[in-house]
Amino acid sequence: MEYDYFIEPPFYGTGEVLAWDAKELLENLDKERLFKAWWQGGKLEESAYTKAQKEEFTPAFERLSSLIIKDELVDARGFYGFFPVIAEKENVMILDPSDYHTELASFTFPKTEKKGLSLADYIRPEGDIISVQAVTIGGMISQRSREFFQSENRYSDGFYLNGIANFLVETISDKLSTEIRRSLGLPRDGGRRYSFGYPGLPGLEEQKRLLELMSIEERLSVTLTEGFQMEPEHSTVAIFIHHPQAQYLF
Repeated sequence: MEYDYFIEPPFYGTGEVLAWDAKELLENLDKERLFKAWWQGGKLEESAYTKAQKEEFTPAFERLSSLIIKDELVDARGFYGFFPVIAEKENVMILDPSDYHTELASFTFPKTEKKGLSLADYIRPEGDIISVQAVTIGGMISQRSREFFQSENRYSDGFYLNGIANFLVETISDKLSTEIRRSLGLPRDGGRRYSFGYPGLPGLEEQKRLLELMSIEERLSVTLTEGFQMEPEHSTVAIFIHHPQAQYLF
């Protein structure tokens, strides 16, 4: 792995909480991607998709977007931070930026069987930085989706609303990653964002350390359930690694 680089972040620690307007997010949402990826329209034949897009997907999106705005179901917020790290084999230690010696947290990034790589391989052993980001859209939208399923027998609307929520979380996560790239002077597709639950990351229980490190509960009101799932459910915490050769370890 090549390490002929060093990037100095614009700050260490965590930045301010950013907020996004729900109406603006919905107006600029990639509806084609929503319909095909999150609403399963991509599984339809082309003619069937075209019909569903016109008669079902578009009217549902317009109806549910109006509901989200009217009832203020989305509270989109997030923030990111930069921390100094060192790596030893598969272990990565996050250091206190005030002295570069005190260990704040440590993680073991296991090697994946398929590619034989660890995310620690993308970190300079003698010293580097990682970025951590957290986003949420609050709990109102998932509550409304459950109501559609459980008490109103509006299963399609429940499914579609949950799909919108998932896509919104991905959208604002992408926005934060874009901010990180801009702050570090990376190219548009430079670096990779890794969320817990995917290959190469520790178990979900390890998220607790990041929530504590970033004060995510205090700043975003995001907690973990006993099963280490995010609450509100439409929330994510991710690690961003800036190495130019970083890849997903599927």
